[in-house]
Amino acid sequence: MVLRSRLLGHAAFERLIDAPTFADQLRVLSDTHFGKFVEHAQTASDVEQAIDASLLDLIDDFVRKAGLPVPVVDLPPLLIAIPVTLLLANLIALIPGRLAAATRPAAVFRAE
Repeated sequence: MVLRSRLLGHAAFERLIDAPTFADQLRVLSDTHFGKFVEHAQTASDVEQAIDASLLDLIDDFVRKAGLPVPVVDLPPLLIAIPVTLLLANLIALIPGRLAAATRPAAVFRAE
């Protein structure tokens, strides 16, 4: 929501508040960066999706213009590898604990 509030100025928010109908609100948004994304919106959820698409477009445009280096590791395989590694580590720790719990001691002593 912070990014969205920075994309619309005070005047645009005032015009949105003063717009009596959904069509008028879409007209106000069409004058902003959101315009090409909200032109086919029919419901409030369509507008929400259009605003999200607009923000992704702005981020994509920023990354393209910034000339950032290509990442060394693709993020999706890394995101899959971390949970798998943690799962294996938990399983490795679980097996000796289960084996120790399954064995019964030969003699049981009570401290009194």
